[in-house]
Amino acid sequence: MVAHGSRLKSSNEEFAVLAQRVEASLGNAFDRTATAFLELAEPYIDTALLELINQGATDIEVMPCFLLAGTHVRNDIPGIVASVRERHPDVRIHLREHLAAEPDFVAYLAAQASQG
Repeated sequence: MVAHGSRLKSSNEEFAVLAQRVEASLGNAFDRTATAFLELAEPYIDTALLELINQGATDIEVMPCFLLAGTHVRNDIPGIVASVRERHPDVRIHLREHLAAEPDFVAYLAAQASQG
């Protein structure tokens, strides 16, 4: 799971807790999960990907926890992922969509709005 990163330690910790909740809900769907940040907090995306690869990962899902497709989602994160792919062509790294592009996220927002 990838977030922007914050100067506020509490925000980065909140992201770690969110990732733990997601991991718990996944059960055994993945061998391991990790968090990474684009900037302002560590580990950075490339560092986290390389750590997973060094631990033996051969199939990685990168989940950008960004609401909209701004520059970070369209350019920065794909560039980082592409760079790691080039160095490790034997590893499948799939970059998932940002949150607003996921149909389930739209359904979540609609459900929240209807509860208003």
